[in-house]
Amino acid sequence: MNSHPKLSLALELYANDFLVGVSKQAQAASAPERLDLFIKNCHHSAKVANGTWGNKITTEQLDFLLSDDQAELDREWIYKKLLATKKVIYVVRDGRTCVHSKMERAKIDYPTAVARWRSSVAWLKFLQKQPNLSLYTLRFEELLLKPEEELIGLCKFLDLPFANSMLAGVSSDAMATEYRQNTVNAAKAKVPKKALAFTEDLRPELEYLDYL
Repeated sequence: MNSHPKLSLALELYANDFLVGVSKQAQAASAPERLDLFIKNCHHSAKVANGTWGNKITTEQLDFLLSDDQAELDREWIYKKLLATKKVIYVVRDGRTCVHSKMERAKIDYPTAVARWRSSVAWLKFLQKQPNLSLYTLRFEELLLKPEEELIGLCKFLDLPFANSMLAGVSSDAMATEYRQNTVNAAKAKVPKKALAFTEDLRPELEYLDYL
């Protein structure tokens, strides 16, 4: 998306500082205060950006704002403050691949990786219940297998013309070096063999997302 001439996309800008709460400014702040700080900084970046500005964040980062005893209620105020008036693009990916990636890349234990992916599905279910939210669900695997078709649909959602430059976005220097590629790698759409063993533990969510 950042390779579109009319889009400026940040990659988790301010998310660790304020949503996760690692910055000194956020460490003594409440969850609502941290979200306010995040939004304030995002608004500043949007004002100075060229074209439409967006920020890619994860549900894991939003989960740092949730309390254990009232997660659904917390999602309500986060939604009203952060998402209700925005266009939201939600990227869905097969949970078996996600759990495998969390374990391999981030060295997260299996129960924690499963819980975090389940929470991401809970976020999607919550967002889908909001009648006035402008929500677009993009399936990661379909993006890899049919990149131009999927990006055309995404651009329509954003009221923008498709730009061929988006197809070269996988090599953008805006991304960390380890994620850059010469071309779209369709092989990543396939669930790793090792991850197929996770199917039963993730079955309800996989079925909800039509992966089974």
